[in-house]
Formats: sequence, structure tokens, C-alpha cells
Amino acid sequence: MLEHSASIVLASLDPVFARQLADVLRAARLDVSSTTDVTGMELAGCANHAAALAAAAAAVAGPNVAGAAAGKVFAEIDALAQLRGGRSETFAGLAGAGDLVANVVAAGSDERRAGELLAQGVAPDQIGSLIGHDAEAVEYVPLLASVARDAHLDTPALDGLAALVQGRIDSERWTASVIGPPASQRARPLRAA
Repeated sequence: MLEHSASIVLASLDPVFARQLADVLRAARLDVSSTTDVTGMELAGCANHAAALAAAAAAVAGPNVAGAAAGKVFAEIDALAQLRGGRSETFAGLAGAGDLVANVVAAGSDERRAGELLAQGVAPDQIGSLIGHDAEAVEYVPLLASVARDAHLDTPALDGLAALVQGRIDSERWTASVIGPPASQRARPLRAA
């Protein structure tokens, strides 16, 4: 990061602290922007890791399905963030969409490797030992799904990803849930009159 430089978003409710830390990071030749949207930053970080995991787990079905998986999970966590006071521009910016792209394209990212292992049928509890440490998204996706459910948000992609990382569904069922219509739009049998 120091060799090639990087862009960083710094979130703090304390403007003096944020300015001091930003000055230190800029002295190290990093591009720094600041925000007071701490909630949005925290959940944007979770969203981009969860979306990268979703994309990698769905990639066996092709790039369009991988993109749909990432986009749906990311949007559902964005809705949770906004419900909790986060700002949509945080998700649209460097901390959200920008970091998501970095996680999806980085061949060595933990989430990408974990998603690929899930797609290969590796049991979720074995992923940490195979990549050398816990993949954060595997650990917190079920928690995010639970928080969204408690907030009465409809998050089918996040719920499906949570089921995948908990070993309750396999990768084929996860992929099918990503490309299928939402439950509210699925065809229902007609009743005879």
C-alpha cells in the first residue's frame, strides 16, 4: 500500500482526530478522504466483503450471475445501513463500490478464495483452515442476515448467502436463488373456480 499508494476513507465523529489522522496518512503519501458516516463505513466494509464472497460463490454459473449475486447482497446491506442511519453516498463511493471492485478482482482476497471453496462444496467450517485464517465475511454474513431480519428487511440474497456459509444449502441452490425471481414474484398455482 505504501509502495504503490492507496486511497483511504477515514470515518470519525471527532473532526479534530479525523484531521490529525488524515494528516499523518497523507504524509505517508496516501489519498485520504473523511466522513462522519461511521455506520455507513462499517456496513459498507461488511457489504463489499459479503458481496465479493457472493460473487465468487456464484461465479461457477457465469459472470452475470456472479454480478447479480454481488449486486443483490450489496444492495440489501445498503438498505440495512440506511435504516440504521448510514448514507447512500458512502456505499456509492470509495468505501463501498470502490472497495467492492478491489475485493472482487483481487485474486488473493480472502472472500474470493472462500467463495470459490464454497462453490466447490467445501464445508464452511473448513474454509479457515484451508486459507490459513478465518475469512471475515464467512463469519459475519449470518449475523448481518439476522440483523436485517430483526429489522424486518426483505433480504433474500443475504439470507441465501447466510444459508450457504452455514452449510444449510449447497452452492447450486444458492446460485439458483440468485437468478430466480423474488418470492413475491414467483408464479403461484391457480385455484380452480
